Amino acid sequence: MQLEQIRQLAEERNQAIGREYYPHGAGLKDTLDLASVLNSYAALNSRDVIQTVMDALHATNDPTEKRQLAYLLGDCLEGYIQTAVSEVDDAVATAESQRTVHVDGKDVAFRQSAALMSNETDRLKRLEIEAARRHVIRDVNVQRRASLECVRRLIKEDLGYPGYTAFYHELKQVDFRGFSGLMQQFMKDTHDLYVRRLNEWTQEELGVAATECYRHDITFIMRAVKFDPYFPEERLKTTLVNTMANLGIDLRSQSNIILDLEKRPTKSPRAFVVAAQVPQEVYLVVQPRGGRDDYAAILHESGHAEHFGNTSTNLPYEFRWLGDYSVTECFAFTMELLTLDEGWLKQHLHMPEDVIKEYQKYAYTVLFYLFRRYSSKLEYELRLHDEGDLEGKEHLYSEVMEKNLIVKHSAELYLSDVDPGFYCANYLRAWIMWAQLRKYLRKEFGTEWFNSQAAGAYLKKVWALGQSLPAELLVKEFGYEGLDIGPLKEELAAVLGGAPAVAGVDA
Repeated sequence: MQLEQIRQLAEERNQAIGREYYPHGAGLKDTLDLASVLNSYAALNSRDVIQTVMDALHATNDPTEKRQLAYLLGDCLEGYIQTAVSEVDDAVATAESQRTVHVDGKDVAFRQSAALMSNETDRLKRLEIEAARRHVIRDVNVQRRASLECVRRLIKEDLGYPGYTAFYHELKQVDFRGFSGLMQQFMKDTHDLYVRRLNEWTQEELGVAATECYRHDITFIMRAVKFDPYFPEERLKTTLVNTMANLGIDLRSQSNIILDLEKRPTKSPRAFVVAAQVPQEVYLVVQPRGGRDDYAAILHESGHAEHFGNTSTNLPYEFRWLGDYSVTECFAFTMELLTLDEGWLKQHLHMPEDVIKEYQKYAYTVLFYLFRRYSSKLEYELRLHDEGDLEGKEHLYSEVMEKNLIVKHSAELYLSDVDPGFYCANYLRAWIMWAQLRKYLRKEFGTEWFNSQAAGAYLKKVWALGQSLPAELLVKEFGYEGLDIGPLKEELAAVLGGAPAVAGVDA
């Protein structure tokens, strides 16, 4: 098979995956059958195909072509693994869609129970819902574990890599261990600030110390019910449309971006974008549950949707679909974190200044918590994938998360709170990159850059690059030599009142 045939088949496969996943995640179909899709493209998994791409990669000295072929090789290798575990992974998704939990004398869809828990004001009832959810999570963990064990075996025995971490280090070209070391140093240097602010937060919101809280209590606090009057559900779509319009983007005329905001019991509680065809067919999916979360989710996913929807059709498959997903997450955060901006809050939500100050302190605490949470996830996942036996890793999850976050974490989440391929590092790199991009946009287009059509034109220009540049190269477009955590520190310190004592570092 020639390279162009491989590219064409790989793109067709991703289109088919997207069109199978969208109706399932959107709650339109309760089963997921990616196994059939992947098996129909089994020709891409042959050793001959993988070798063809490897040979082409080793034969070129052109850095752009080398990056393109490295992305294609990663796509083939991950496709090989995904095909092998697809039936088990389908079973996990189907179980989570079809299972129910018993809450207040009635059965509720498992996926819907997450929203119920985040809206429940009674701590004991939240604990009851979480306990009911754990029964499902424990059952599904059997399949999750079987999938992970199969992946680890394939990476070592079939593909010949030393292990899971080494495999993804080569595919993603990220030194996950070195990066995790930087994140752990950040957490160490910001520990006192975090503990002080977290205890203030839990006392203000729940009247208890942070050490008495569970992860689901923090999820409830992040739901921010007291700010609901400023985040009305009926203005959710309008706010998104108006925000885009001020950047010179007419969302209503973008026929390639389909908004799915309807509530459905089996819809995924986690908002997502499916790019079924880049840039021609992009689905933005949100399960509204009320308040600030909905606005953050729809803005976040709009960043993904606009990125994929504005990607140049002239780019090859690899640079439209694949690459460093920190980049698209950066664009997602660029939109989502408008919800931190005083000017945007006044303009779109009509929030009074005294409320803005209180809200910003809350919102930056959420950002601080999430940055530490994903840093903790990376630390845990490196230890999860250290090739030691999976037995006992449940307790390792609780140990690592509670050491860094203080609040209690249920051991049962040790597999469900994990995304493949160290995706947590993409979020961390994206937050760092977001702060760099925001600083650039404010310098070039003013503090209210979100009202500038010139800023919108600039974003469309970098969106058009698709995934052709990894984060380390794209930030050069913003005037930086590389990823630098300094601007993110400045953001946190400006609102939370204590400068994290770690120098700006190349991440």
